[in-house]
Amino acid sequence: DNDDKDDSPVNVPTTAKPTEVKLADDAVTVTGKAEANAKIYIKDLSGNVIASGNADASGNFTIKLDKPLTDGNKLNVSAQSEGGKESSAYSITGTKDTIAPDAP
Repeated sequence: DNDDKDDSPVNVPTTAKPTEVKLADDAVTVTGKAEANAKIYIKDLSGNVIASGNADASGNFTIKLDKPLTDGNKLNVSAQSEGGKESSAYSITGTKDTIAPDAP
C-alpha cells in the first residue's frame, strides 16, 4: 500500500497457558502454575468468568470455586500477564460423581 503507516502486525506479548492445573478432591480448589504474577481466570464453557485470582511471584496459584465442579462438568483456566494477551485455556473436568444412581 502507498501510505506511510506501518501495516505490520502489532506485536502483542503472548501469555503462556497455565500448566499443572489440578482440581482438588474437594472439587472447589483449583491449583496450578502460570507466569509470575499473572491474573488467572476460570470460566464456564460460555466464556463467563466464574472465579479469578493471581499467580504469586513463583507462578503458583490457588483459586476456590463458589460451587463444586463435579459430574463431568468442565471449566477453562487461562492466564493473562500484565500487558499481555490472555492465554489459551487449560480445560479441567470435575470427576467427583454426585448423581445418585437410579433406583433398582
